[in-house]
Amino acid sequence: MSDNQPPTVNTKTPTAGTTGIALGTTVTAVFSEAMTAATISGSTFTLQGPGATAVPATVVYNAGSFTATLTPSSALTSGTTYTATMKGAASGVKDLAGNPLQADVTWSFTTAAGGSGTQTFSAPAAITIRDNATATPYPAIVTVNGMSGNTSKVVVTLKGLTHTYPADLDILLVGPGGQKAMLMSDAGGGVDVSGITLTFDAAAAVDVPQSTAITTGTYRPKDYAIGPADAFPAPAPPAPWLTALAVFNGTSPNGDWKLFVRDDAGVDVGSIASGVTLTITTQ
Repeated sequence: MSDNQPPTVNTKTPTAGTTGIALGTTVTAVFSEAMTAATISGSTFTLQGPGATAVPATVVYNAGSFTATLTPSSALTSGTTYTATMKGAASGVKDLAGNPLQADVTWSFTTAAGGSGTQTFSAPAAITIRDNATATPYPAIVTVNGMSGNTSKVVVTLKGLTHTYPADLDILLVGPGGQKAMLMSDAGGGVDVSGITLTFDAAAAVDVPQSTAITTGTYRPKDYAIGPADAFPAPAPPAPWLTALAVFNGTSPNGDWKLFVRDDAGVDVGSIASGVTLTITTQ
């Protein structure tokens, strides 16, 4: 496309007019050419619910790419129609030559009605892991709504985990009913991790390793409980921590799930750069 032609949005997901969309969906727009990253933000790429109510979300666009993503800060509401808008004209998004979309591009989709099955929910905001302290935020919250039935499986994914000396990293998941499961403690030895995707699944083949490197992959949760007892300051619930993901089975999944992250020794820092995702199955 030559520089004097306006850009277009060639692909929109979820597709306009579709129904049954998962409550944890990510909205994307694919342009006909690379756009100016500075013009794509939460003010030019938006999502609204009923009554034109704005949905808090994180917008990501990498310079030189063609695809912008919008991730709601919490799960959408079941059986609800949402409208995404990519703003055009002079105050909208522009290509590298400064040409804007000719007009606003909007499309709507409807989320799935509440029901059993598997759905994914996320809290995309970064978690900052502080030295010998609780993380920020503490806790990180993933809101689950619109599911029916009781929980039969929970899978937790940490996106973009970086930490020096992960053996000092403690991660606790607390469900809406107060059930709690230690995902990882005293694991990974002294081998630093950088930007890995770490998934906890009770059905995984292996535990999180105790004394060898943790790499991107799927592991069973494990609390090795080496040395002094782990301690999560309030508002985390009190010990004991020796539980597993099965502790959530048979409970309602709806409500706030809380991820408590802390570093329990000195000279360690890190982050979970892209937040946490829960994949929940009910029956």
